[in-house]
Amino acid sequence: MKVAQLAQATGVSSDTVRYYARIGLLTPTRDPSNGYKAFNGADLSRLKFIRHAQELGLTLKEVRAVLTEAEAGESPCPMVRDLVARHLDDLRSKIDALKSLETRLADALRLWDEMPDGVPDGDHVCHLIETWSAD
Repeated sequence: MKVAQLAQATGVSSDTVRYYARIGLLTPTRDPSNGYKAFNGADLSRLKFIRHAQELGLTLKEVRAVLTEAEAGESPCPMVRDLVARHLDDLRSKIDALKSLETRLADALRLWDEMPDGVPDGDHVCHLIETWSAD
């Protein structure tokens, strides 16, 4: 398969395939007749694996570590469980922070509904923000 064929088969761009090859996540051979990169079924499977890992939130650095573990003949599954658990914890923290921000924004809008608009006077830019407090 050529770059474009692998890209189409996996739903990624040709640039993505080239980038993964450049950083060593994919290792195509060269077609001796034209010098083009040639990908095979193993590359297709590997790229699908990379995409699935990314869908679970793994970074390319983490994907590389998982692949390295597998290539060494070790089960990467314990590592994957740990990585996904950490990502889940991080995501939950971000969700909590977003919920807190949502509450602050809603509170500010409720408060500001009762306040008139102001005009900047050199000392103040927007009295809505300047008088708002999260307390």
